Amino acid sequence: MDAKPMVATDRGDVKKLKDLLNQEDAMAMVVVTATSKKPPGEDQPPAGNIINPLLLASARGGSWEALNLLLEREDAKKPQMMVPTRKFLQLIARSSSAQGRIPVSAAGDVEEGVDDQPVSSVAAGALLKGLTPQGDTALHVVTNGGGRNFLKYAGIICNRDKRILFSRNHNGDTPLHRAARVGQPRMVSYLIHLAAREGADTKLRFLRMENNRHETALHQAVRFEYGRGLRYEEKEAFIGAADPAREEKNKRDEIGGVLNEDGKSLGDAEGTPEERNIVKLLMGADAELANYPADGVSPLYLAILLGKSTIALILYHMSRGNLSHSGADGQNALHVAVLRDRVMVEFLVHWNRSLTAQVDKDGSTPLHFASSVYFRTGSDLRFMFLRTLPWCRFVWIPWGKKIHDLVFNANPAALYQADKDGYFPIHVAASVGLKDVVQFFFNDYPDSAGLCDAKGRTFLHVAVDKEEFDIVSYVCRTPSLAWILNMQDNDGNTALHLAIEARNFKIFCALFGSRRVCLNRINNQGETLRDLAKSKVPHGISYIENPECKIHEVLWRAETSTVPFERISFMKDT
Repeated sequence: MDAKPMVATDRGDVKKLKDLLNQEDAMAMVVVTATSKKPPGEDQPPAGNIINPLLLASARGGSWEALNLLLEREDAKKPQMMVPTRKFLQLIARSSSAQGRIPVSAAGDVEEGVDDQPVSSVAAGALLKGLTPQGDTALHVVTNGGGRNFLKYAGIICNRDKRILFSRNHNGDTPLHRAARVGQPRMVSYLIHLAAREGADTKLRFLRMENNRHETALHQAVRFEYGRGLRYEEKEAFIGAADPAREEKNKRDEIGGVLNEDGKSLGDAEGTPEERNIVKLLMGADAELANYPADGVSPLYLAILLGKSTIALILYHMSRGNLSHSGADGQNALHVAVLRDRVMVEFLVHWNRSLTAQVDKDGSTPLHFASSVYFRTGSDLRFMFLRTLPWCRFVWIPWGKKIHDLVFNANPAALYQADKDGYFPIHVAASVGLKDVVQFFFNDYPDSAGLCDAKGRTFLHVAVDKEEFDIVSYVCRTPSLAWILNMQDNDGNTALHLAIEARNFKIFCALFGSRRVCLNRINNQGETLRDLAKSKVPHGISYIENPECKIHEVLWRAETSTVPFERISFMKDT
């Protein structure tokens, strides 16, 4: 008799197979059961993955003695302790970090209960495999502290299972991510030390691990560490302070910042600033760490975005310039520096001029960004002390150097690089009404005034469309720009056509008042200026002072006048 293969893939099918086995000959069947694949997170995690509450309590307090008590019970292959004994509570209370969390007096109210613990898993290593609801191991939890007890606690865990050092929670964070985020430099040092014991390659792999946001522990350190922007007068001082040429200091960065489990430095006897600065600790352990991730937000970009120029300088100098400049949405560090930190723009264009030619997802270069930002410039009178006679003096300190000037001088060719919409930097400047930037581009490269976007529009068309009167007025008052006044876009519209479309009487007057503007241009729809103006006049009752009515009246008078029409004098009367 041939066997009938039957497969069950879920609980319902298994029940059906059991019922069928009761009805037919079981010897004639081969029954296979298998679990179906479901998306992660659809089912609750197994009960064995839930962290032991006593382990969590000991980790939060850094009580390594309480941890040893739990591990000794596991080594004896006894059920996990689920109800605290008097001894356990005493160990927790003894921990200096746990004072006030569990009253010492509670110890007398708890029976030993050693042999009456609830039934739980006794599998080897099951205790340390427990996870919190966020997916944190006990090592993740203990990294919230930085005292000697916390360091010793972490060492005990890693000595029992080295793999926990590389474990990730639900956000992809390793214990090193957590220690850097909460600002525990001693714990960061010790975790690096634990990884280094497994070899140099293991240490580098540990330092370069990324979470679900593709961020390393260095990103967390950049967020935590104090940093600030730089003023122009202290720029040179910070360059000297972060000079990587001093080999003695670099050696201290790499060795002096690593701690053993007793919280003592392997290099210096006392804590140095490098030991307390997590960014310097991480960069000292791996000078190439600022290159990760390969794509996405780099530590340098993040530091500039957060306005922490001092940290950005540390990253650059400790990496000796070998670091990533990439950022969000295809941007680089120069894109964000233009918007956030004027001093860093000078550093970046000096370090890497190629940044000026790189584009983001919209095709915009840093010069596009710089062309959209308005900065005031000037100088302040400051009182300065001197080391020699006359001991003090007043000095003028300039501030607010023009960003577009810096970026443009680093790469003038970027002026002729269009974004995905065909906008050149001069179009961007005109769209936000930055007359000084437009004038700067035109003075250096006069032909840039004729650059057209994807719609065939010059910067004058864009200024009219965005109703930027200052730009329009500047063009009308500049004789050398008269040649763009009558240029037509892909729809055949001149700037005056667009002024009528926008119903902006002020801009219309500025253009109409120029003798170089032609009034007989027809667009691709076959509309003259007057035809277009007439179509904009509201039907029915309308107020004569409405801009549409005034524009139409001006063009009607200009067209029907039997004598030479003096546009300038008319505009003054109007």
